[in-house]
Amino acid sequence: MRQTRDITNDQIAFYIGGVSTCASCQIRKKEILEIEKLLPEIQFYEINAHEAKELLLEHKISKIPFFMISFKSQVKEIFYTYPSLEAVFYKLSKLVRS
Repeated sequence: MRQTRDITNDQIAFYIGGVSTCASCQIRKKEILEIEKLLPEIQFYEINAHEAKELLLEHKISKIPFFMISFKSQVKEIFYTYPSLEAVFYKLSKLVRS
C-alpha cells in the first residue's frame, strides 16, 4: 500500500483514508492489506487525512476511516463502513472483470 494525497491515474484504485492515531483506521488498514494480496490488478493507497484536506473537501469526506474506489481516475464510490471484507473484495473484483 502506497501513500498518496490525491486520486491517481490508475485504471482501478482503492484508497483508505485516516490518521495514524486512529485505532479503527489502523485495524481497517490491516484488513485491507489482506485484500490487496488477492487483487494485484488494483492499486491500493493510504491517504493521511491531515495531509489531504483539499481532497476531503472536494469529495465532502467527513469521517475517518474512509474508503474510496476510483475507476479510470474518476471516483466511483466513497464509504465509511463496510459489512465485511468479502463484500469489499466482491465489489473490487467486479471492477476488475469490467
